[in-house]
Amino acid sequence: MLCDDKICELSDASFADAWALELLKSDNIGTSLIISRNKEFENILQKLITNDFIEIRESDKNLVYCSQALSLVRKRKNAFIKIFKIFKKRTPEYDHILLNSDVGDYIYILKFFILNLILSKRNFWFFLYLYLFLFKKAAFIKSMIISKNSS
Repeated sequence: MLCDDKICELSDASFADAWALELLKSDNIGTSLIISRNKEFENILQKLITNDFIEIRESDKNLVYCSQALSLVRKRKNAFIKIFKIFKKRTPEYDHILLNSDVGDYIYILKFFILNLILSKRNFWFFLYLYLFLFKKAAFIKSMIISKNSS
């Protein structure tokens, strides 16, 4: 299963860099976003706060949304789900409305899907051998053209 969003919506907790302009202006040590989705993880966070390992402050959902460019992610997620269903891949069920995708979103996701397919362990060596075979053939054809032109 692939995680296609920046905040791991289906996980119990998520960590991300905070790329919000408001935070970057006043931050010289680095701020991370932590999103907790269960009580057990919140207890762990509370222990870290109590022992002065971390400092936490609540953030506005809109700030998180903007800092991670989540509107783009939500548009692409719709394309992601449709394309993966075409190829009979499992997709997670989301409990929120997905935004409409445009042609660019479908192209981006198709590129992602094809690269994932090619670079998977199962297919990697086949595509590497195919690439090397085609590379050798192209070099051979190029040398034949050059030798034909020079004679």
